[in-house]
Amino acid sequence: MRLNHKYFSNLNNIANSSPQGIMKVSILESITNGFHLCCRSFEPVASAHILKELDELKTKTKKTIIEDVEKVKRLESEDRNALNRAVGIWKAGRDAPHKDAKFATDASI
Repeated sequence: MRLNHKYFSNLNNIANSSPQGIMKVSILESITNGFHLCCRSFEPVASAHILKELDELKTKTKKTIIEDVEKVKRLESEDRNALNRAVGIWKAGRDAPHKDAKFATDASI
């Protein structure tokens, strides 16, 4: 199937005036040369786009992993500090004299 010249010239003008003109020109060339739209000239463009998305996902994943590891380390440190404070308070309380201690000389006994 061949396209008429008027239709082709309109598409060509649109392709040259738009920011995505390169892709549209590739489509026009494919149509005029009788290739299917899924020809191999589109594969590198799609592959580059897919590779770019994969790279972005890899960097996001690495960043998330690093943030999670840092968060776990911070939480472990906070837990260890809280435990050390609790043990320190317990030891200090055990060794200190109690306010409620009752001695034999106390009149309330």
